[in-house]
Amino acid sequence: MLALAIILGLIANYLTGLLLRLFLIQHGTRISSKAACQLQLVAQIGKYVPGKIWSAVLQAQLIGRTPIVRLFLAGIDSTLMSTMLLSGLGLAFVAAVWSPTTGVLVAVLSTFVATRIAASALLARLSGMLARLKTKTQDSAPVAPTHNPSAYKFLLAAIAFSIPATLGYVTLLVATTDLRGAELSLATASVLLSWVLGALAIVVPGGFGVREVAFVMISKFMGLDLPLGVLASLAIFIRATLIIQDFLTALLTIPVFFRKK
Repeated sequence: MLALAIILGLIANYLTGLLLRLFLIQHGTRISSKAACQLQLVAQIGKYVPGKIWSAVLQAQLIGRTPIVRLFLAGIDSTLMSTMLLSGLGLAFVAAVWSPTTGVLVAVLSTFVATRIAASALLARLSGMLARLKTKTQDSAPVAPTHNPSAYKFLLAAIAFSIPATLGYVTLLVATTDLRGAELSLATASVLLSWVLGALAIVVPGGFGVREVAFVMISKFMGLDLPLGVLASLAIFIRATLIIQDFLTALLTIPVFFRKK
């Protein structure tokens, strides 16, 4: 079960590249879905270095033709999209404790809202406007989107990411705890929401410490009936699993780009 959880996490990281590709299109750059997914895997190792720019620097070095600024902004877009999706799913798991139907409705509605926000290309338009004010060098700055992918494409990419990401966390909890039913739902919500808080802590590499503390606090707030020491140990184990997962993704992907060069 633990191996399955890691595999599902790898798949989720890979498929996040579908979102990255759509946001790159908004910023004026087109790459294949396969290349975008591989770049997203490589970015997992960059998040352990202070400063969000380093993932984009690594991606730009590997792909060799996309301006760092565009990769950086598209990476921000995909991170924000992921946080919106996982926030909604976290709330859906909480709602499902009282009413499974309500939980499903929250998941569907939050995914739809996130999709509509992503398809609006708001960040791409803003960055393009700022770029025109600051520089006249078109290649060195993002541009306003000339083509905006449809909300339908964003929806498909969102579903492709959300399903394995959520199943991966559920499988991990099932493999490492005796939680079932309502307690499992609350624990899953705690993991998802703590992931979001860690992702938003941009000054902390990989969200180290932030996610673990947030997981314990959210679990306690939701009334999860586990001792504090057990929750802390579970948070550390989840972190260790994610580190293994992230470095596996990088080790599997970087050689692909070096062979291309």
